[in-house]
Amino acid sequence: MNHKLFSNKRYGIITLVISLVLLFSSALIYRMVNEKNDLKAELAVLSESMELLEEDNQRLQSELDEKKNMLAESETAFLALEEKMRIAEESQTTILEEMALVEESLLEEQKKKELFVFKNLVRVKDIDASVVVDLKYATADNFTQTRVYPTDAKALLRLETALKLKRANERFEKDGYRIKVWDAYRPKSVQEIFWALVPNPRYVADPAKGSVHNRGASVDITLVDSDGNEVLMPTGYDDFSEKASRNYAGSDSTARENMKYMEKIMTESGFTGLPSEWWHFDDKSGSYPLLDVDFSIFN
Repeated sequence: MNHKLFSNKRYGIITLVISLVLLFSSALIYRMVNEKNDLKAELAVLSESMELLEEDNQRLQSELDEKKNMLAESETAFLALEEKMRIAEESQTTILEEMALVEESLLEEQKKKELFVFKNLVRVKDIDASVVVDLKYATADNFTQTRVYPTDAKALLRLETALKLKRANERFEKDGYRIKVWDAYRPKSVQEIFWALVPNPRYVADPAKGSVHNRGASVDITLVDSDGNEVLMPTGYDDFSEKASRNYAGSDSTARENMKYMEKIMTESGFTGLPSEWWHFDDKSGSYPLLDVDFSIFN
């Protein structure tokens, strides 16, 4: 009986232990199942997050590639723009150079074809193309026996003086003659050369005061016929003897008549003759300022 009782107790303990083991195992399994489910859920969330991150990464990569393309296009466009600007600058420089050449050409054409006026001086030929010009001081055929004007010097006068000369020339042309100009405007610097050679105010004006030539209001002339031949006059140009005087009575009668005829027309046209030089005439109109203009301005 004792043995049987002991066996029952033992069986009960074993049963209890097994029940406890089973209960613990069930709890452990339940816990493991729950943890597994939680882990699966976390893995699912993590997987979803990874997918989202991958999508974001792809989107960012796409945006990066797009920006790279845009940057490359911008760089290309910038380089193209830079090249266009360089070409434009070169073109602008070329255009400015061409414009300067055009302006220079226009100025040259204006000087040649239109009335070019500088300090109220004009080219005599611009006012009256029929006037003959033979500037003695642009050659060695003068009293200095040397050239003191540039070979391409133009006969210049004040505009109002040139218009009076034109008026006189028109009257001479009616009689079959034309004016030949031997000298007109004379730079003050040349007057100083003359004074050093001939310091006599009867023939050469003191450069300290200047002459009417230095003011562009004097002209030295003779007359030519329809064939261009000079008419007979008392002397040649730059004759400092008494024979060049308008009052000299010993000249050839024809020469004196020609001189008087020329003086009459010139006086009626607004000029006054210099007594000591039959070829020299001054504009009657007042006094003008001294000038020292370079001949090259009118070339």
